Amino acid sequence: MNYPEVLFKNIYWTFWEPAFQDMDEFQNAFKNYHKSIGYKGKFPSIQWNEVCINAPKVILQYVIFPKTENDEIDEPQVEIIADNGISFTPKELLFKMHNTICSALVNEDHHYFEGLTFSTDQDPTYKGFPVYFVDLGS
Repeated sequence: MNYPEVLFKNIYWTFWEPAFQDMDEFQNAFKNYHKSIGYKGKFPSIQWNEVCINAPKVILQYVIFPKTENDEIDEPQVEIIADNGISFTPKELLFKMHNTICSALVNEDHHYFEGLTFSTDQDPTYKGFPVYFVDLGS
């Protein structure tokens, strides 16, 4: 399957925000966040309700960096399932991604979202579902 190599590179978000109850609440918080960081009054051009990934499930991987010399790098992964069982819109994917990983990143230095980078869909472990790396910054 052909999946986008890069998604959401020109948008900004922080995983320090609490989990959201619904997608509209998340979308409003997302817009307000862009205003609060002085994004020059322009909101990123996101087609919130158009398909961005044609897959019923996406595996997301990210890194939690060690806090001390004795800690190891943690590389969790999570599975996100599309509500319609077919594909994801940016609205659903970003909402579910945030709610799934925000609690793991709340006290982390690297908690700023910097996009998704495609990793593979060929690993038999993931049964052909796309795997994306969540790019995080500090």
